[in-house]
Amino acid sequence: MPVISNAGRAGGVVLFLDDTEVAPWLLVPLPPGVRCVMAPRTDTPAPRGFACLRLEGLKGPAAEELQERLGCRVDGPVNPLELHLAAQLSRRNLDQCDLKELIAATVSTLKDAVGESVREALCAIACSRVGLHDEDGPREQEGFGQLRCVDGSFLQSYDDFERLRERSDEPLLIRQAAFTFEASRFSLDHLAEELKDLTLPQKSLSAKQGGNTSQCTLLVADQGGDAVMSAKPHLWNPQGCSFRTLAEKIRHGLYLTTRSGKARVRRVDEELFYDKVEDPDGKDVLVEAFVARVPVPLLLPKDLGCQVAFWMGTTGNNFGLHSDLFTEQFLCQHQGVKEVLLLLPEDAAIVQPFPFLESPLFYKSRARTVDNLTLSNAKCFRVVLEPGDVLFIPLFWWHEVRTLQGPAVSTTYRFHTEDAERFLKVMNAFYQFHKNALECAVFSEVPSSLMLWWSDQVPEVFLEPGAPSVPWVSSASCWALVWHVVRGERAPGGLHAWSVIVNGLAPLLVREDTGCFKLKPLLLQAVEPSSGRALWHQRLANFFHALPEPKRRVEACYHFWRLNDTSSLLRCITEWTMFETLERAHRPALLDYCRAIGGYATMRRALSKADTASLHQRIVIGRFFSHVGEFAAAKEALLQAKPEAAASENPADLGQVCTLIAENEIRYWDSLRNWGSPGALKDLMECSRTAVDIFRRELERCDRMSTRVEYAQALSRWANGCFKISCVINMVMAYSFLSKADEAIQEVEDLFKGCPPSKVLGRAVLVRGVSKLVLGHNRQRYRLPHRDILVEAAHLLMRAEEILVHAAGEVNEGSIYTHGNLSELYLHDVGHVPERDSVGQNESVIF
Repeated sequence: MPVISNAGRAGGVVLFLDDTEVAPWLLVPLPPGVRCVMAPRTDTPAPRGFACLRLEGLKGPAAEELQERLGCRVDGPVNPLELHLAAQLSRRNLDQCDLKELIAATVSTLKDAVGESVREALCAIACSRVGLHDEDGPREQEGFGQLRCVDGSFLQSYDDFERLRERSDEPLLIRQAAFTFEASRFSLDHLAEELKDLTLPQKSLSAKQGGNTSQCTLLVADQGGDAVMSAKPHLWNPQGCSFRTLAEKIRHGLYLTTRSGKARVRRVDEELFYDKVEDPDGKDVLVEAFVARVPVPLLLPKDLGCQVAFWMGTTGNNFGLHSDLFTEQFLCQHQGVKEVLLLLPEDAAIVQPFPFLESPLFYKSRARTVDNLTLSNAKCFRVVLEPGDVLFIPLFWWHEVRTLQGPAVSTTYRFHTEDAERFLKVMNAFYQFHKNALECAVFSEVPSSLMLWWSDQVPEVFLEPGAPSVPWVSSASCWALVWHVVRGERAPGGLHAWSVIVNGLAPLLVREDTGCFKLKPLLLQAVEPSSGRALWHQRLANFFHALPEPKRRVEACYHFWRLNDTSSLLRCITEWTMFETLERAHRPALLDYCRAIGGYATMRRALSKADTASLHQRIVIGRFFSHVGEFAAAKEALLQAKPEAAASENPADLGQVCTLIAENEIRYWDSLRNWGSPGALKDLMECSRTAVDIFRRELERCDRMSTRVEYAQALSRWANGCFKISCVINMVMAYSFLSKADEAIQEVEDLFKGCPPSKVLGRAVLVRGVSKLVLGHNRQRYRLPHRDILVEAAHLLMRAEEILVHAAGEVNEGSIYTHGNLSELYLHDVGHVPERDSVGQNESVIF
């Protein structure tokens, strides 16, 4: 199994052509530079963030077509990557015997991460999910729909355009459209020369979609090395910079967009008229200069106000997948080549927009790019724009624009409908309502996973009893409603889109005489700091407690806790399904709840009333009390579970219980550090030895990665007991036990040789380091040579810390022991902390 933690240092790509239970051992997220493709031959689900290529047998016309294309017969289950690699091999049967040759071809193909063959292979298997993107040219046509394309040289007016298009909701590509003068004359070089001394103002934030703003905006974004800009891009401030300097920076990767205010530009005969607004900050300096120089497409309607936006970037720039909502627009290409991907408005659920309660960027896709979407049930259209081309994009269509050949200059003319501003007001009202609640600290400590539930459920929580239900409560269904009612032929009952939306929001909004909408007083009261918090918590506690799913019901515990309703809180957290969910996924919150109800003793008494607890329940209870330091209660629960586990048909049950008992004993004695005889460690040694024997037999019977983990944990507990015993026996016997500890940990390292860092391996190396430290101190006590042993102990402890940090992050339980033992080593044996980061770089600095 490849060590993917090191692959990123060389920009590596890792490929699994077979599944050997690797999922628990893959780092999430992957190290920088690593892309991982899995091709499992079982039904084991792939971990999040990894491309998973299911292997399926080829049958019927598909098999014949592929075999004809490859020029060879295909046997057995295959995937697209294997087929691609097979085409590179000699023309013979592709079966399981070819795997070694396939792997060799894969290595040579993938070792150059920017090679053409890599891009072609990964494109066939959804390259975006792997993390590689085709940056040098247009992607393959296969899998994308084609828009209707017309010759634009005959379109001399907007009336010509209206007669040409067949449907108002259909995008249309117009090749070589007629402009007032040659479109390619509006280029970055030409503008840089004409506007070379123009001084730019400070950047301004991009205007919200549909906003009723008359001010211009100016944004210069830095995409960096990313394949697509983030939803909130990194901004560069051009203040005081000349346009010539900015043009040079655009050629090297910066991306400029500047736009007029809404409806501030209109076509008058053959020119554009800019209705200038007083702007003391000078944000309109570029818009004013560009409007006077840009060629105008003759198909643009006359005397109709629009918003004009100018875009300038270089190869690879990608502003991300988004929708301009209630906006029809013409995208005109002046310089360079761009690729535009479009998705139907009704595919919003696939696009995954930002939830409107969490972000004002609800018109952008969280996936950021079409490459990150699963398009099995959606149609994606692709066009390539060259200088002189115009693309018409109707209302609501999702689109992503990427520069294939730069520098590139484009202009967009946007025509907003009347519903744009009203729709945005309602969406912003909900966002501000949610934001105000957060600022009142009502949810300051709610886990992020539970906040996602809240974002979907806010309308339901505050509906009065008997009130009509809200037809949409989540972002995706809201989009779907809008799309279906706006398109005339699909509107249910012939109703206008806005009336349907207002009716849906009626339970939560009131309309003023001015026609504006406001949230109901009850909702406004709920965000008042003085009285709103109790109202929020009580309603939310009742709402979540009534839900059937345990993973959602646990949210009620938080609100009972904030209300200081200890009796309700105790009933919640001691209900088994709730307790199990909290112990597994929200342990820090469970500790807070235990303290609120009167401490762990109260929790122990409440849980002990369940006399009919199953083996699984006793194990969970014992594990929880061991983690919180209630060692006696943990031992009692686990010892009660031991006879039942011993009688189980599955030997691993007893092994698991014995491992937990041993771990509990280790925690207990580590907290006291006063074991005075080997007899005090009897339970630790017996249980760990039993667990080792059980899991060794299980591993011999079936070598599975999960069994290796359990066996390694048992070996680590046994080794821990060995070095503890060596502290309270004579030196000769101590050497024997320390040798056994070393052998046990060596076996653990052999089990995981070649695997990425893991907490199990880190804890095992930690035990080995402490064993060496004990051995060194024993030899020091009897005035025997010990320096080399203490140096080895320091190396092992530093290695353990490195493994634990890679596997579990900077903050983890194992690091408490690595730091503590290294501190003892430095302060007692060295007398100071070395200046170098690594112990092994210069041993003379330490000893």
